[in-house]
Amino acid sequence: MGRKKSKIRGKKSKRIPKEKSEKMEKTIEKMQKMRQEDSVYLRDLLNQKLTWAISEKQKAQTNIEKLKIQAHRLEGAIIFIKDVLAEREEKE
Repeated sequence: MGRKKSKIRGKKSKRIPKEKSEKMEKTIEKMQKMRQEDSVYLRDLLNQKLTWAISEKQKAQTNIEKLKIQAHRLEGAIIFIKDVLAEREEKE
């Protein structure tokens, strides 16, 4: 009978050295921490942009109301001037 060949021969062990595994764990923890910090930063940035957009919308609405009032005043002025001119033409 011949010798049986080991199935393990030629294959690399899947074990990772302890110091390398600790280093990998630290790297993973650091990456997770950075991801969390980035997420918080982006959330804060989005909140700032939202606040700015709401503020700009309110300013625009205020300006629109002012412009509507101004347009009504100008319409009144135009009507008044046309009436004055029409009366002037009638007199002549």
